[in-house]
Amino acid sequence: SISCYSFEHCLSLESIALPLSTERLGVKVFSGCSNLRTVLLNEGLQFVYSGCFSGTSISSINIPSTIETVDEYAFADCPNLTDVIFIGKANSPELRCARYSFHNTPAVHFSIDRLLRTPYNSSGRYYDNLFTDNTTFKSVEFGPNSKAIGSYTFYNCASLENVEISEGVETISSFAFYN
Repeated sequence: SISCYSFEHCLSLESIALPLSTERLGVKVFSGCSNLRTVLLNEGLQFVYSGCFSGTSISSINIPSTIETVDEYAFADCPNLTDVIFIGKANSPELRCARYSFHNTPAVHFSIDRLLRTPYNSSGRYYDNLFTDNTTFKSVEFGPNSKAIGSYTFYNCASLENVEISEGVETISSFAFYN
């Protein structure tokens, strides 16, 4: 694992390629690395904790099929982040992606090929409004490993222009694309 705050505010850091053995990235590991543009996350990585890449200059990110948790604000305040790809395989674990994981980013395209859920709330129910109120969203693709689209997932995403849903999606929950 790479522990909390290990590289926080390393202003000259421009790229990072994680070793295959890395399973966890702690809280705010690369937060505030404003010149960080290239990040290669490894297969085998399981957890990306709160604020891990917040305030970086990455423009695209591939979320490996082994990641189980992307914590809140993990990719928040990334002004250049436009493309997010959630890689999936038939046996990929369900991905728990916290609300506000991509808060205040201009992300315009998401490619999703796995089942995404936001973590349980205190009443034991999933928060499904993962991308609610995103004003920059333009397109989203759901691959064959995406089985469901949760309630309110794209609620108030008024800029959403293109949605591609594969044959693998079995359920579109209430208010998924409302407004």
